Amino acid sequence: MWKDEDGKVYTEEDLFNEALEECHSEESAYDYIDTLIAEKN
Repeated sequence: MWKDEDGKVYTEEDLFNEALEECHSEESAYDYIDTLIAEKN
Protein backbone atom coordinates (compact mmCIF):
# COMPACT_ATOMS: atom_id res chain seq x y z
CA MET A 1 0.00 0.00 0.00
CA TRP A 2 1.04 3.54 -0.69
CA LYS A 3 -0.14 6.85 0.68
CA ASP A 4 0.06 10.05 -1.35
CA GLU A 5 0.54 13.61 -0.08
CA ASP A 6 -3.22 14.01 0.41
CA GLY A 7 -3.33 10.95 2.64
CA LYS A 8 -5.18 8.79 0.12
CA VAL A 9 -4.16 5.15 0.38
CA TYR A 10 -3.60 3.08 -2.75
CA THR A 11 -3.38 -0.69 -2.98
CA GLU A 12 -1.40 -2.51 -5.62
CA GLU A 13 -4.70 -3.34 -7.34
CA ASP A 14 -5.70 0.34 -7.41
CA LEU A 15 -2.42 1.22 -9.07
CA PHE A 16 -2.71 -1.61 -11.58
CA ASN A 17 -6.28 -0.64 -12.53
CA GLU A 18 -5.25 3.00 -12.96
CA ALA A 19 -2.28 1.95 -15.07
CA LEU A 20 -4.41 -0.31 -17.28
CA GLU A 21 -6.88 2.52 -17.92
CA GLU A 22 -4.01 4.79 -18.85
CA CYS A 23 -1.94 2.39 -20.94
CA HIS A 24 -4.38 -0.16 -22.42
CA SER A 25 -1.76 -2.93 -22.26
CA GLU A 26 -0.33 -4.92 -19.38
CA GLU A 27 3.30 -4.50 -20.36
CA SER A 28 3.21 -0.71 -20.45
CA ALA A 29 0.99 -0.75 -17.36
CA TYR A 30 3.86 -2.17 -15.29
CA ASP A 31 6.11 0.68 -16.43
CA TYR A 32 3.36 3.14 -15.57
CA ILE A 33 2.96 1.58 -12.09
CA ASP A 34 6.67 2.11 -11.46
CA THR A 35 6.19 5.76 -12.38
CA LEU A 36 3.12 6.10 -10.13
CA ILE A 37 4.94 4.55 -7.18
CA ALA A 38 7.88 6.90 -7.68
CA GLU A 39 5.51 9.89 -7.79
CA LYS A 40 3.58 8.81 -4.69
CA ASN A 41 6.73 8.26 -2.58
